[in-house]
Amino acid sequence: MLFRQNLPGYRSSSIIGCLCNNSLYSWKKHFLNIWSISLLALCLGWTAGCAPSRRFISPQVELLGLNVRDVSLSHINYQARIRVYNPNLESLDVTDVGYALYLNGVNMINGESQVEKTIKPHEEVQIPLRLSGSLFSTLRFLASMPDARKISFVMKGTIRGSSRSGRTFSLPFEEEGQLDLQQLQRY
Repeated sequence: MLFRQNLPGYRSSSIIGCLCNNSLYSWKKHFLNIWSISLLALCLGWTAGCAPSRRFISPQVELLGLNVRDVSLSHINYQARIRVYNPNLESLDVTDVGYALYLNGVNMINGESQVEKTIKPHEEVQIPLRLSGSLFSTLRFLASMPDARKISFVMKGTIRGSSRSGRTFSLPFEEEGQLDLQQLQRY
């Protein structure tokens, strides 16, 4: 102790004073605490990175088919089927499907179908849709193409719903194909 007090510029808070004051133990203690907290934070960050992700992945939608279902005096009814695949780790509730049908680039039908389907994780469901359009508009359209056997169609739409955790989705889909006009002769 006498040695420390005889040092020029002695202060008890200086590093020399800490080392001479036998407080090396307190420096080790603080260093170990900081090291322990850093190691704990690193481990927690690493395990959080390995945990399964809870981010939402949009469901996949595919149009499976479009056929003429029946023809009445005022309407022509189509039957469409879409397949929806759920790539998430939680179930999805599909609530409605909005759609538009274009024949040779002309918008013929717009509509929306209310749907109540639950899709379990990593599963798919098929959803039938009934589309209805004006027979007069369809016949007028077909009269403008008297020699056509097939016409091209484009069906655009949006499937909407929510996940069990409350996340909502609105996913557009689009499919192109050919519609056989021979089906209309049966009606």
